[in-house]
Amino acid sequence: MSSTRGRPPGPSTGNSAKTTRPAPIDVLPRRRLFRLLDQSRQRVHWVFGPPGAGKTVLVASYLQAHRIRALWYQLDEDDADAATFLSQYRLVAASSAGRARRPLPMLKREHQPGLLSFARQYFQALFRRLRPPFVLVFDNYQDVPVTSAFHDVIRCALAELPQGGSAIVISRSEPPPQMARLRASHLLGFVTWRDLRLTVEETAGLARLRGAPALTRPMLKELHDKTDGWAAGVVLQLERVRRERTSLPTLVTRTSGEVFHYFADEILAAEDDETQSILLETAFLGSASARVASVLTGSPRAGEVLERLGRRNYFTDIHLEAEPVYQLHPMFREFLVERARGLRPDASGRCSGVPRDCSPARVEPRKPRIC
Repeated sequence: MSSTRGRPPGPSTGNSAKTTRPAPIDVLPRRRLFRLLDQSRQRVHWVFGPPGAGKTVLVASYLQAHRIRALWYQLDEDDADAATFLSQYRLVAASSAGRARRPLPMLKREHQPGLLSFARQYFQALFRRLRPPFVLVFDNYQDVPVTSAFHDVIRCALAELPQGGSAIVISRSEPPPQMARLRASHLLGFVTWRDLRLTVEETAGLARLRGAPALTRPMLKELHDKTDGWAAGVVLQLERVRRERTSLPTLVTRTSGEVFHYFADEILAAEDDETQSILLETAFLGSASARVASVLTGSPRAGEVLERLGRRNYFTDIHLEAEPVYQLHPMFREFLVERARGLRPDASGRCSGVPRDCSPARVEPRKPRIC
C-alpha cells in the first residue's frame, strides 16, 4: 500500500530491527479504519488479516497521523521464550522512558516458577515510567507458537494497562486461547479482514497514489472484484501496468507473476503436503463445504484444514450457512488452479496434486489424485 522509511528488516538483523517503528511514506490514509480505532472503547485492538492486507501500514500511519507515542515491537519465533522476550523488551522501555532510569528487572532462574507474577510486576514498573497517552504495538504476533507461555505474559501486560495506555496487536490470526478471558470481558476490539479489505473508493485512491493511468468506474470495479480488496494484490497489479505499460483491460484479465510468486512463497510453501494437495484439488470448485472437500480429496481432514486456513485468514473465507462453506480468494484460487494444471505425474504415475490435464468436469469424487 505504500513504501516505508525505516521498516524493520528481518528479525535476524539485530535488536534495533525488532524495536524500530516503521515510518510510512506515500500512504493512502485509511480514515475509515482510523475512525474505527478511535471510536472503539476497548484499550486493546487486535488487527488481523492475511499477508499483504496493509495491517502494519495501517497501524503505523494511524500512530503517525495522531502523533501518539508508541512502543513498537516486532515479534518472531525467538520470543516464544519468555526470558528472551522480556530481555529484548527492556530495549523498548529504555528508548521510551524519556530519561535515564534504572533498567527493568531481568527474568532470572528463580523467577521462572512465578513467571506471571514477575510479568505483572515487570509491566507495572514499565507503565509507571511512561507518560500517557501511549500505545504498545506487537507486530507479527502470529509468529509465536500458540503453546508458548509468551501469550500468558502478554495477557498480563494487557490487563495491567493504565488509564491513557492502550495496545494494538497486529497478526494474521485471531487471538490465541490464552486471550479468552480478555475477549469475554469485552476488553478486545477488532479490526478484521472484512474491515481491512479496500473499498472501491480506496482502490481508486491507491491507484492514484501509485500513479496509474485514469481508470474508469467499471475498470476500478473489475480490479476491486478481482483482488477482493486485497491491498497487495492491487499494488502488484498496478505495478505491472507501470513497469510493462500493460493495457488497462489486461490489468484485470491477467494476474501479475508477482502475485503468483507471493502466493507461492508466503502461503503454499509454508504448508505441509496434505494441505497443499487439499488446496490444489478444491481450487477447481472455488468454494466447498467440509463434506464436499472430503469427498473430492479423499481426505477426512479436508474440512479441518480449510477451517484452519480460514481462521488464520489465509485467503480462505468461511461462510456460515446450513454447514460452513469455505471460499478461496479469487486471485488465490487462480494461482492454485494454474499451479495444479502445471503439475506432472511422478515416476509411479501419481500426482502430488491435480495434474495438468484435469478440469472441473474431470474431477471425480473419491479419487483425490487423478492423472
